[in-house]
Amino acid sequence: MTNGKLKGFITRAFSHTGPRRGKNFSISSDAFQIAKMMLGMQEPKLLVGNLKSVRVVIDVRDMVNAYYLLMINEQSTGKVFNVSGDIPYEMQHYTDLLITASKVLSVKQVRNETFWRPHDIHYQHGDCNTLIDMTNWSPVYDLETTMQDLLDYWVKKLS
Repeated sequence: MTNGKLKGFITRAFSHTGPRRGKNFSISSDAFQIAKMMLGMQEPKLLVGNLKSVRVVIDVRDMVNAYYLLMINEQSTGKVFNVSGDIPYEMQHYTDLLITASKVLSVKQVRNETFWRPHDIHYQHGDCNTLIDMTNWSPVYDLETTMQDLLDYWVKKLS
């Protein structure tokens, strides 16, 4: 948007996670609980929400890089940009990546009603071609690295 005095743009941030992400977000909540399991602070029972919904999730560090590239690009003024990854997965996939990274055996996943949204979006995937065309942005962090870094963050924070 432009008012003739301020240069600006709008971003729509789609699902993202990574180190320092608060435990009130789904994937980080899983990482927090699994880190507690790794440290012997919690039995291997993971309270989960809806793991059937589909999301494209990127690393928060990739999200911040997209913002940076837009801020230094003069052509971004007045435009709207989606910041999203490429490949959608069921939420179960992200939980499985965390469990695999943790090496905690026999994690029992238990549905927690308080984690369920009454009106969940079943499929979410943003088209970020405008962002890519303008900045050549692309995510750098693969999901395995993101999940490992998130898990390591919670283990360190809880230790």
